[in-house]
Amino acid sequence: MKKNIAVILVVLISLVAVITVVMLLAKNKSSSSTGKVTPTPEQVSKELSSEELPSARLIPRADKRELTLEIKDIKNATSIEYELTYLSKGLSRGVVGTINLSGETSISRKILLGTCSRNVCKYDEGVTDGMLTLRLRGPEGIVKITADFDLNSKNYQLTLKGWLIK
Repeated sequence: MKKNIAVILVVLISLVAVITVVMLLAKNKSSSSTGKVTPTPEQVSKELSSEELPSARLIPRADKRELTLEIKDIKNATSIEYELTYLSKGLSRGVVGTINLSGETSISRKILLGTCSRNVCKYDEGVTDGMLTLRLRGPEGIVKITADFDLNSKNYQLTLKGWLIK
């Protein structure tokens, strides 16, 4: 009987030790992570010339709380994903969306710089510039396009840089 109790105690102590070690390892792993999301690397096939890219404009509303995204001369794309990133009061903010194309070669979309819920809007303040990233998905692969924008500029046409990703 004493041997059975001794064996049970040894098993319980071993089990507690293993669980403690596992919990400490999990805690160290989670505290050492930076919390940053690492994007999946994209395999760039080739850089595209400006003639191969669509033209894009970002037109701010008078109060600069909303932008109109216009894209023209879209070729061989079935959808466009957009990502607009900017700083508001020193904090990184962004807007993402997807536009499904039905053979359209030009689109126009309103992009609010802030959030709205139940007809109450909270706008991001102090937005002056940022970056626009477009991903045109089509049969040849993905065309990734980036451009910086400045809301204080009167030139709404963006200078696009693009890459074909297979």
